[in-house]
Amino acid sequence: MIKVISKVVAGFGYSVGDYSVSLGDLKEVDQTVAKFDYQKVPVGVVVSGPRDKFLPMVAEIENSLPILSIDDFKMNNSGEVSTIKMSISAYYLPNWNQAKLESLSIADLTPSKEESDVLTTISEYKYYGASEAQLGGTDSKFNDFGRIDPFY
Repeated sequence: MIKVISKVVAGFGYSVGDYSVSLGDLKEVDQTVAKFDYQKVPVGVVVSGPRDKFLPMVAEIENSLPILSIDDFKMNNSGEVSTIKMSISAYYLPNWNQAKLESLSIADLTPSKEESDVLTTISEYKYYGASEAQLGGTDSKFNDFGRIDPFY
């Protein structure tokens, strides 16, 4: 999530100064409204950058994939530089099991009106590359430096 937020704000000349991720109570979802058992992860982030690019940057965060929503923010201006402390929620499906491809029917592959509306909305969002494969970095290799852990 922080990588995605960093990519978004960097495009507007902002930089991430501080952040925190709190797992807290992950079951805050109203199951009568939610179709999926998604979970919300609160992220606190402080960014600094040009004051005149604040609104486009906020809009880009809200229109990014994976889906992020700004719950609260506080902004301090010093000349042309803004420092913004934001509370952002990120969403994910922890126990989502992909359907077995051999058991899918044509009805499963035909989107409902609600699903089509969501796809139309999301098609306007910009993807910032936070797939599961990229979380650890695709180009990184583990280097064993032979250090001894003093606690074991």
